Amino acid sequence: MKMVFEKFESSLPIQKNAINVIRIEDRSLFARCTQSLASGFSEDCLEPAFFFDNENHELKPDKILFFLGDPITIDLNDKRILSQAIKVLVSRVISESNIIQRLETLNYQIEDLFEELFIQMSADYSFVSELDISKELKLFGFSIEENNCLDIPAKLNHLLRIMADLFPNKIVCFVNLRTYLSDKQYNEFCQLAIALQIRILSYEQGSSARFENLDNGLFIDANYLEN
Repeated sequence: MKMVFEKFESSLPIQKNAINVIRIEDRSLFARCTQSLASGFSEDCLEPAFFFDNENHELKPDKILFFLGDPITIDLNDKRILSQAIKVLVSRVISESNIIQRLETLNYQIEDLFEELFIQMSADYSFVSELDISKELKLFGFSIEENNCLDIPAKLNHLLRIMADLFPNKIVCFVNLRTYLSDKQYNEFCQLAIALQIRILSYEQGSSARFENLDNGLFIDANYLEN
């Protein structure tokens, strides 16, 4: 897979064995590029980019990008993440007949608990007879555990595992990821992302053309020259 820019001559191969980094020196250009990334490279974005698979077929950004942005503001129970978690869990439950039977039994028990309350009311009330697993999960407060994510590195490492479970074919997009991690923490993050085979793309703002050992990078200097 590769990322091709309308303004820049160089493309960026999007790899699974490295963290894909675009470092932009000019602040104004960086702002336009990050806004375009956040919009999923909409038709009216300021700095368009396009994606192609290994057979050179164009891929729609909204199908392959998962924009997370600033690591500080990431919500592990973002609606997009939680909805996909429920979808994946439901598909697994459906394949397990034993779990289905146990859920149906639990559903009957819940109906029995409410039966006496229904009798005390004037109108007629009942539960939908067909089991809806996704609604059951929401009813019982299903969420993604965050208790152990007390700092950014722990949160990011947990996030990588979530992405591996739920969005293995997406490009996970950050802004200024490197800023929030020490050298050791960044190295651990890179190693985990590579081990889980997740495509990571980070837009970084800065003047250094040097990249980390596990980075696949493109540097755009203040004169918009590519290195």
